[in-house]
Amino acid sequence: MNRYIFPNNKSTNQTTYYWFKNGFNDEDIQKVKDYIQKLEFEESTTFSGNDKSVRDSQIKWIDCNPETEWLYEKIYGYAKEANDAIFNFKLYYSKDSIQYSKYSKDGKYDWHIDIGENENNSRKLSCCILLNDPEEFEGGDFEYWIKKNPEKAPLEKGSVFFFPSFFLHRVTEVIGGERESLVLWIGGDAYQ
Repeated sequence: MNRYIFPNNKSTNQTTYYWFKNGFNDEDIQKVKDYIQKLEFEESTTFSGNDKSVRDSQIKWIDCNPETEWLYEKIYGYAKEANDAIFNFKLYYSKDSIQYSKYSKDGKYDWHIDIGENENNSRKLSCCILLNDPEEFEGGDFEYWIKKNPEKAPLEKGSVFFFPSFFLHRVTEVIGGERESLVLWIGGDAYQ
């Protein structure tokens, strides 16, 4: 017989993902692409610095402002639905801005987790949104590893993919074309 000392929510599952197949339509994506044209590219980094053998992409940061508030609200709405449905994290903030990432030929982001030191250790829910059609690039698969073998995420143009920030995941090397995506991390209380 199980004796629960603490409340147990049997619907919680933090070993899977939650996604919205058509979360962003072409008009939404074009609005994002038009906005990011105003921003400057930066070289991508990791928690340990700038190592192109681990991560090779260019990024732009989309801050929350009157022009981008719709984007944040849309993602937060999906995050709440995903979290309420299966993750059940105690979420209350998004410290980072939305990150736009462009992976050109040979670009990649090797195996990593989205949790780091200091304020980054409170990341709970990670989000990835693919901005272009997978037919426009070769390679660039989003893979995560929670079981015996890596699994490929079912990303399509406009899909919104949520997963726990402690998942080991990567973007495989882009062989041809360019892969464009948005990522955002939502945090909360310390893991308990």
